[in-house]
Amino acid sequence: MSWNRAMDEVRVERLIQKYKDNGELVSEDPALVMLKKWPASKQYQDNSDRLPGLEKLVCKLILICFIEY
Repeated sequence: MSWNRAMDEVRVERLIQKYKDNGELVSEDPALVMLKKWPASKQYQDNSDRLPGLEKLVCKLILICFIEY
């Protein structure tokens, strides 16, 4: 496993744990949060040229979510 892949898996684990700790995981799937809320966030609304990079990141993380969890 590459270093980048390992770091992505850790990122997914932390994301899921964050939503469990906040009680959000019960009501919403982390993959849906990434797809719906991240692109709509102020960080990306103000800087739309970053959206292709976000799309690539979301695809990688969702793939890990589906494979691992």
